Amino acid sequence: RRRKAGVSEEELVVLEAKLRAQVEESVRSRVMQEEEEAKERLRREKEQIEAEKERLQKEAKEVLEARARIAEETAAQQLRLAEQRSKLAEEREREAKEREEAAARRERELEER
Repeated sequence: RRRKAGVSEEELVVLEAKLRAQVEESVRSRVMQEEEEAKERLRREKEQIEAEKERLQKEAKEVLEARARIAEETAAQQLRLAEQRSKLAEEREREAKEREEAAARRERELEER
């Protein structure tokens, strides 16, 4: 068949070598392309992970800040309540003293009569 096509043994060897080289180059090119695509996917995944990490860190910071605000507000409320109780106790003490003084006055007035 080779002779009918007019191709010598040397030409056939050269053609086979060229074909093999083309196939190898095609395979190398495809492998390199797949490697580049894999690198790009990995880079995108890393970016997504980093963005998620930053989002979570921001969220954690906001939670901590909210907890701190709540603790401050609670402490301030407790302080106000303690002050109110103290004022109320002082007022009750003053009223009791006034009642005692009034009772003592009435007792003196009764004795004087």
